[in-house]
Amino acid sequence: MSIAENIKRLREQHGLTQRELGDVAGVSDKAVSTWENGTKEPRMGAVSRMAAHFGIPKSAILDDTPAAAGFPAAIDRLCAAWGRTPERVERELPLPHGRMLLLRRGQATPTDAELDAFAAYFRVPRTVLLGEEVPTEAANVTPLPVSVPAEVRRIPVLGRVPAGVPLEAVTDIIDEIELDSRLTDSGYDYFGLLVTGDSMFPEYREGDVVILRAQNTAETGDDVVAYIGGSDATLKRIAVLDDGIQLRPINPAYPVRSFTQQEVVSLPVTVGGIVVEQRRIRRR
Repeated sequence: MSIAENIKRLREQHGLTQRELGDVAGVSDKAVSTWENGTKEPRMGAVSRMAAHFGIPKSAILDDTPAAAGFPAAIDRLCAAWGRTPERVERELPLPHGRMLLLRRGQATPTDAELDAFAAYFRVPRTVLLGEEVPTEAANVTPLPVSVPAEVRRIPVLGRVPAGVPLEAVTDIIDEIELDSRLTDSGYDYFGLLVTGDSMFPEYREGDVVILRAQNTAETGDDVVAYIGGSDATLKRIAVLDDGIQLRPINPAYPVRSFTQQEVVSLPVTVGGIVVEQRRIRRR
């Protein structure tokens, strides 16, 4: 497909107007129109922003070969054929968002179980998923939810959690880890976060991974990732007071930060998730 076709397909696949795609790419809707009619091509900065936003390789936008080979390209073509967004597919399989991102970026190889699940969902042979043949138009049937075995239920480990960015759009994925079955069956969304710094030492050490349940409420004593005035998330222990909140480090070398109710609203101070598990890699 041409670059123009790739961009139009990507926009329509996610149900965006040209103006909305322009907001993602940092350009005007007129610029998007020129991309789609083939009179101009996007600059690399715009391509990078779109690729990061949708969690796809830049080649998925720039590739002008007749049909890009491989699993990521096959999934994109099948989503377009079915009129499904990748986000909907991952929910209906179900498949953890971080794992779906890695697969669509070509940063992970699908397991046999995943290939079987995608093949059953889209009702195509595995050879289509592996890019060995181009899928025909989807039949006039509804794909059925297919459960991916528990061993592939994994969550992304993030290096940082930028303020104001939905978890599904965070691109700083440094690893992925398996989630305990007691959590996978809970119905909540989870993500991992790499601990940096020593403000929560000795309970949390730099290099630890904490697993967080995504939610915006917390109780006194919960360890949370919190946003202060639009900054990246910080790991602290929260105390909910009558007149505000405190974010308390465990390391006494760091100060407690207190916020009134008014400051909680005006700054704002918000919670992104609470710690439910901690993992430490012990060196030999």
